[in-house]
Amino acid sequence: MTSKNEKLVRGSGPKALLTEAESLQLKQCLGESPDGSMRLTAGLAQKVLDMNDRVRVLLKHSLREKITAFLDLYKEEDGCGFCVPLSREEMAEYLGCDRSALSRELARMSGEGIIEYNRNSFKVLK
Repeated sequence: MTSKNEKLVRGSGPKALLTEAESLQLKQCLGESPDGSMRLTAGLAQKVLDMNDRVRVLLKHSLREKITAFLDLYKEEDGCGFCVPLSREEMAEYLGCDRSALSRELARMSGEGIIEYNRNSFKVLK
């Protein structure tokens, strides 16, 4: 009996992640190389963690809350500044907002003394 998730992975519909041929190729590769299997598992686990972080950020109601949660992903424990490896456009896309709205809210937060920033370098003050 095939599970619903297994059908999605190796199915042929629009929601399928892999075609049956790709699924067979993947099984062959994994069977031939246990090291490859470990790398694949580690890569998939990292993707799951990254998506979990993004969901946590996107569940926030206001843009300010989303920005704060996003910056918390990169913030260092020692309170020093940190760099975000995304452009403003990429950051806005990640947060699900317009770049101009993101820039306005960052400027407001800076003006209120919540953060300091210069391009991709940030420091959370409060």
